[in-house]
Amino acid sequence: MCTQPGSTSQRHGFRIAYTRRKWRMQEHNEKITTSYLNHGEKSMKKIILIFLWLAMAAPALQAQNSNNRRSVEVSGGTNHSRFTDEGAECLLGWFFGAEVVLCENGSLRFSSGAQYRSSGSEYESGEDFGEDGSYSFTTRERLGYLNVPLEARYEFGAGKIKPFVRGGGTFGLLLSAKSKATTNFNGRKNENETDIKNLKKSTNLALSFGGGVSFPLGKYRGLASVRYFLGLTNIVKNKNAPRVRTNDLTYSVGLGIPIF
Repeated sequence: MCTQPGSTSQRHGFRIAYTRRKWRMQEHNEKITTSYLNHGEKSMKKIILIFLWLAMAAPALQAQNSNNRRSVEVSGGTNHSRFTDEGAECLLGWFFGAEVVLCENGSLRFSSGAQYRSSGSEYESGEDFGEDGSYSFTTRERLGYLNVPLEARYEFGAGKIKPFVRGGGTFGLLLSAKSKATTNFNGRKNENETDIKNLKKSTNLALSFGGGVSFPLGKYRGLASVRYFLGLTNIVKNKNAPRVRTNDLTYSVGLGIPIF
């Protein structure tokens, strides 16, 4: 029996053809998006490398400057972080480190050093069944990074209290990665912690920018600063998984100690 135009079989065939075409278009768009993100990530990494090279070359360029000074800045504070994947919530961590001012010429200075920053996110899910009870499931992923920053800082004004802006990049080395899962079923809690370092990439590049204020503290200088770190690296090893980057906002206070 011949299939009549507009019959059920014909409409079903049209739906299958349309669905296949839609899938092909989605795959094509995903490939274009991934290619664009990879290109953007490579471009940002090149920018950071150029900036790092300039920051490392700055002391040599200023070596003949008799006003060139050195100091160590020790700081610590809180880090408010969140991954970029769906459902991620902010997680509070710690931030501390020390930086050496490589060179200082007037209001401009370049610095580098070592910092520890705890990044992570919290994920929550659950359901309330009324009289039948309820359950909740919370996962906290926490990554510990040893970061090497290279930044430029520019101070404004000639007074004792000087506001400043800062910017640059950081190279992070993953020290630890833990996932802590907490299950609560009708008030009964169960906790389990897992090492997930093998699932994460060992390095992380990030852009940094922020500002603050410096002020005199006897023969030293006090510092209060806010910095935002924009992650550029996909921290997940699995290439088939969604891309995940770090976002960190730090609030810190510190002390600048002149060394010569």
